[in-house]
Amino acid sequence: MSPDQSTETATAIAAKTAPPLGVSLATIAGMQVSEIILILTLVYTILMIGHKIYTIYTHVQDRKNKHHRRGDVGDDHPHRRATDE
Repeated sequence: MSPDQSTETATAIAAKTAPPLGVSLATIAGMQVSEIILILTLVYTILMIGHKIYTIYTHVQDRKNKHHRRGDVGDDHPHRRATDE
């Protein structure tokens, strides 16, 4: 083994073996593979929706904070005073 090739960590090995092991154990416990896939798809979809909502929320908050830091205030802002010319 060359120095460039690192050994896999226990976490990486566990991540690679968890899906087939989980399916095998669930099948032995009496669940069908189609049920397992359906449940995992539902969990994955819920996680992705939550992640997207979080991403949108943080993006909006970042834009709001940047807007207030620059001191940009639009013409329709209630706290802006009209200047006499």
